[in-house]
Amino acid sequence: MIAIGHKILIASYFILKDQVAYRDLGVAFLENKRKTNQIHHHIKRLNELGIDTEQLQVAYPKDSPKESFPKGMPSGRIGIGESL
Repeated sequence: MIAIGHKILIASYFILKDQVAYRDLGVAFLENKRKTNQIHHHIKRLNELGIDTEQLQVAYPKDSPKESFPKGMPSGRIGIGESL
């Protein structure tokens, strides 16, 4: 319950600060965020196992969350469904 209240408080703060209307990001955003997080997790795990992932091309979901990719995470994007 506290976590939900915290999220509402943060959203309210930025809505009032930026003076913008609330915009729901939708289900697609959350699914893409989950997929991107799974990709990061598995690449990190490969790095821990000693596999070089610097040259790895990753099929990130379209419209994946705009966030900086941690060191060692491939940032190149190829289309979904293309071979890696």
